[in-house]
Amino acid sequence: MKFPMSTATGVIDRMVEGGWVCRDRSLKDRRVVEVRLTKRGREALRQMEEMGMAFCDAILNALDEKDQNAMLDILQKAARNVRFERNL
Repeated sequence: MKFPMSTATGVIDRMVEGGWVCRDRSLKDRRVVEVRLTKRGREALRQMEEMGMAFCDAILNALDEKDQNAMLDILQKAARNVRFERNL
């Protein structure tokens, strides 16, 4: 994903203000700023992962086995294409 550095800085600023991440200067290179999840950020990530899994379960449970298999085939093809694109 490509976006301007100013956009990334703004997003990180808001995440710092929200207490989800913290910034640390690199000890090896002072030009580098490392961003780490805080305890609050790790908990938010855990909750988002749980919500994502529940969402996927709800979608899959609404499909019969034939449709689940068809969806799996499509997702596997998409994943292969993403891996291929990254290697270009």
